[in-house]
Amino acid sequence: GDWNPVLNQDSGLSHNSAMANKVSPSAHLSSGGPANLSYLYDVTKKEVLNLLGEVGAAELALVLDTGLFALLDIFSLSGDFKRRGVAAMHPLNKLGNTLPPDGLHHVVFIVRPLPNIVEKVAQLVKNDPDRHYTAVFVPHKPLEIEKMLEREGVRGNFAALRSWQATVIPLDRDLLTMHDHTAYLDYRVRKDSTPLFNMAKAIMQVQMIYGIIPRIVGKGSASKRVAQILSRLNRELDHPPLIAPEIESCVIIDRDVDLLTPMCTQFSYEGVIDEVYGIELGRAQVPPQILEMPKSDKPFVPLTLNSGSSHLYRDIRGMSWPYVGPYLAKRTKRYATENRAAKQDVNSRELSRMKQVASKLKDIQAEQAALPIQINLAQDLKKVMDTDEMEQRWRTENGMITGEFGDKPIEFVEQLMHGLDPTSMGQPEESRRRKAAHDQAFLSILRLICMHSLVMGGLKPKTLTSYKKDILDIFGYEKLLTLENLEAAGLLCPSGHKTFPQLSKALGLYETPDQGEPTDISFAYVGYCPLSIRLVDLLVNKGAEAKRTMSDVLDLVPGPLFDTRQQLPSGFKPKETSAEEAKDAAQAPVTLVVFVGGCTLSEIACLRFLSKQQGRDYIILTSDITTGTKMLEVLSERVRMGGD
Repeated sequence: GDWNPVLNQDSGLSHNSAMANKVSPSAHLSSGGPANLSYLYDVTKKEVLNLLGEVGAAELALVLDTGLFALLDIFSLSGDFKRRGVAAMHPLNKLGNTLPPDGLHHVVFIVRPLPNIVEKVAQLVKNDPDRHYTAVFVPHKPLEIEKMLEREGVRGNFAALRSWQATVIPLDRDLLTMHDHTAYLDYRVRKDSTPLFNMAKAIMQVQMIYGIIPRIVGKGSASKRVAQILSRLNRELDHPPLIAPEIESCVIIDRDVDLLTPMCTQFSYEGVIDEVYGIELGRAQVPPQILEMPKSDKPFVPLTLNSGSSHLYRDIRGMSWPYVGPYLAKRTKRYATENRAAKQDVNSRELSRMKQVASKLKDIQAEQAALPIQINLAQDLKKVMDTDEMEQRWRTENGMITGEFGDKPIEFVEQLMHGLDPTSMGQPEESRRRKAAHDQAFLSILRLICMHSLVMGGLKPKTLTSYKKDILDIFGYEKLLTLENLEAAGLLCPSGHKTFPQLSKALGLYETPDQGEPTDISFAYVGYCPLSIRLVDLLVNKGAEAKRTMSDVLDLVPGPLFDTRQQLPSGFKPKETSAEEAKDAAQAPVTLVVFVGGCTLSEIACLRFLSKQQGRDYIILTSDITTGTKMLEVLSERVRMGGD
C-alpha cells in the first residue's frame, strides 16, 4: 500500500492487515507451525528500530524507498516508527529535488543500494546540506555505494551509513523468503556467488535460533556450494548455539536441477492467484471490487494472504483450482447452517451454553467476513482460468510432459505468436497498454518454448532457429539478449542429452489427475508432479538407500548429490526419524527445505500436502517466491536500441 507522508494520516498498511483486526501481525508465525518463526520476525524488526534509536534524535524525518513498502508493511512498522520519534515520512519517488520543509533537523533514508536511488538521495542532500543525515541500506551496504556518495561529494554529510539485514523474512508459520528476485540470474548467468553466500548465512541465522541442523543433504552445484560455505561458517563459530536441535535435517535444492516446474502453469489456488495477479511478500494487488470497496479510486488494492488472514484461506490455498468453486459453495451453506444454530443457542438463555456459543459465533462471523472476498476472488480468477486459451495451454503443457509432441515447433505456440498484432509494437504513447499486453504475451509464449526445450533436453537446430526467428520478427531484435540469457540459464538450448522421459518414468512425474481428494502431489499442476518435490521426498525419507538403489536415476538430475553430517555442540545427539517412525511420532520431525534460486507457491503446496501424508513438518527457506513469468522477466534484458 502507499505510505502516507504524514504519520497521523492513514499509513497505508494493507486494508485487511492483522493490525486492523487488533491482532499481533506475527501471531500466525507462532501458532501451530513446525517452529516458532516469530523469533526470526522479532530479531529482524528490532534491528531496524535499534538503527533509528542510534540516531539519538527526539524527532526525525524518514525518507522511504517505495520499493521497500511491502517489506515495511510485513513488519507493521508505522506505529513503532512513531514511538521512535519519527514525525514525518516521505516516499522517495514522490519527492522532487528537495526535501519538504518539515522543520526536522534529523533525516534518515531507508533505501535499497541501487545506483539510481543513491543518485536521488545524493541530489536531495546536496540541495539541503544543513541537516543531519543517516542512511540505512536494505539488505546490505555495498562498498561501491559508499564510493558513489564520495564521488557525489556528499559522504561527509552522513553521520552514519548502516544496513538493515532483512534477509530472512518470515511470511508464514512454515515459510521464509529472502525476497531476492535476481538470485538465479546472479549465480547462474552472471556467475556472481553472492546469493549463495547469503543463503548459507540465512541457514546459519536459522541455526543460531533453532540449533545446529545435524544432517545436510542436497542436489545441484549451487546447493553443494551453499553447504560448503555453511560448513566453513560453522567452523568459524566462536560460540555455537547450545540448543537441542529443533530441525532434524536440511535439504538444499538448486533451482537448476528442476527448471521445468516453474515454467509449468500452477493450479493450486494460491499458485493461480500468483500467476494472475502476482503475490509480493504475502500480498496480492487485486481489483477493489474483490474486497467490496466500490468507492476506491485505485485500480488495485492490497489483499493479505497467509494462514493468519483467515481459517478459510488456510484451508483452500493449497487446493487444486478445479475444486475451489464447489468447496466455497459448500462452505457457504455450512456457515449459514452453523450461524442459525449458534444464534438459536444464544437465544436459549442458558448461561453456560451462551458463553461457549458466543465464542463459536465470533469465529463463524470472522469466517463469514472472509468468505465473500474468496468468492469474489475465485470468480475473478475464473474469467482467466476458464478460457479456451487456458485449456489449450494446459493440454499443450501436459502433451509435452507425457511425450505427445516431438521436437518440431508446437502448433499452439505458433498460433499464439502469429495471432498477435504486430502494430502494437513500437507505437507511440497511446498504445502503452497494448505494449504491456504484448510484453506479457512474449513471456507467456517464452514459457512454453522453454518447457519444450527442457522436456526435450534441448531443441533440434531447425526447431530452435524457427522459434528464434519468429520471436525476433514478432517481438523485435531487442529480444536477442534475452535469448542469450535463456541459453546461459539452461532454459533454451540446442539439443543435448534427453533425460526427462527416463526421469519421469522412474520418479513418477506424471499421474492422471485425481477425482476428489488428492492422493498425490499431481493436484498442484493437474497431472505433472514436480521433480523438485520428488527429490525432496526421496532425499529426506530414503537418504542413503536412495543413493544406493537409485544412483542411476539421480545421476540424470544435473549437479552433485551430497549427504553430510554437521558436528553438534558437546552433549547434544542427532536424532533421525525414518519415514515409518514419523507417522507415529508424538512430535513431528522437522526438515528445512532450502530452494536456492527460488520456488513456486505450488511447490510449497506440495510440501504442505506431503507433511500431512507423512507426519513430517517442512519449513521452507527460499531465495524468492517465483513463477515462470517472474523468472523470465528477470532474465529478459533489453538491448538498448537507438533512442531507447
